[in-house]
Amino acid sequence: MIILKSIMVNMVCIVLAVAATRTVRLDSIVSTSEAKGLWPSSSNTGKLFYSKIGVLLLNKRVVYFDKVNNDVVTEFRVLPNKRYSMIPVSLVANSSTYACVYNNPANGRYRIGVFDNNGGKLIVKRPHHTGHASYKVFSQQEGETIYLISPHLSGYEKALDLYDENSMTPSQYSRDKFDAFFRENKAFTIWKHDEKLEPVDSADVINRVGVDLEEYLKLYDNQAVDQDKDSNIHLIHSSKNYLIRSYSPSLQLEKEFRCENNDFKPIPKMLVKGDAKKLKSKQGSYSIFYALYSINDWLVTSFYQNPEGWERPEGPYYYDIHAKDGQKKTSGQLPYPFFGRDDEGNMYLYVMKESDSWLGDDEYYLVEISIAELIAGKVNQSFVLNRIKQDSND
Repeated sequence: MIILKSIMVNMVCIVLAVAATRTVRLDSIVSTSEAKGLWPSSSNTGKLFYSKIGVLLLNKRVVYFDKVNNDVVTEFRVLPNKRYSMIPVSLVANSSTYACVYNNPANGRYRIGVFDNNGGKLIVKRPHHTGHASYKVFSQQEGETIYLISPHLSGYEKALDLYDENSMTPSQYSRDKFDAFFRENKAFTIWKHDEKLEPVDSADVINRVGVDLEEYLKLYDNQAVDQDKDSNIHLIHSSKNYLIRSYSPSLQLEKEFRCENNDFKPIPKMLVKGDAKKLKSKQGSYSIFYALYSINDWLVTSFYQNPEGWERPEGPYYYDIHAKDGQKKTSGQLPYPFFGRDDEGNMYLYVMKESDSWLGDDEYYLVEISIAELIAGKVNQSFVLNRIKQDSND
């Protein structure tokens, strides 16, 4: 694997020589089926580009590509020498290492590891706090701090190993012990780790316990979070409905404000056994947050209505823009979901464009939009398709 810093340096000449592009054709970088599968299972809800280098997480590999030429720069597998290739769930990188959350398909367990960029050697790994697929790493400071986001419960893996909750028919003894575990433990959504992946602090407690917490976690699809240039952390605290919280790098709560959007459907309070299954079985029962971006002085948030069961979510994708002091700027709807952002303040929509011919394959794109275009209400289907057409003709 090529060191990320070297990739970025080598890209400077290319960027200067080639006109800027505002679209990336995904199915020219990966297969059409892989491009289709990027949403929503591998959706990138935070940083997508390092300079002009983009990162795609596929089922069995990670692909680095350059935005200008739509070419693969390098690709690698997580722990390729293991019996099973690990499934990358989230990844952040710096000049020498990358931190990756991955799933072991052999046992379904999640792990966080820090790897050497040059060769992908595992430096250190740590078990997950909770068996939840929303486990994300969203920030890696140079050589020091790694931030994770997910409803972590300390001791979860120990409880899994001690009782038979993972079996299809857990005993009543196991069930009672697991009920006690959820009554006696609270989940925190932000965890701060040192360079050895030891947890050093946590914040943003979910004020649900017992069955209410257990059912809520079954509805917990993703955590919308971003970190600004001053390393402040912004997130949507969905267990209290549409509450935006901002934390300092030391995890002190700096500000919070509640958002108002008539299309937002909160998860009910005080869930009882079976509520999660009922809600998931009916489309549009509750709203799922999937994106938050800190863009200059603005916070952009987005959600969609839950699909039925495991179906792919469909639009519209609702968004709100607030100043960081809580003042609302605007709201709207998009036909396409957000997929990530870059360091220059641009956001990227994940776009499926139907084939022009009956026998042709659908095309998949990442389309760049600016915060100014979004605030002005310019971004709609025609705007996006015209941008794809313009870039294709250049």
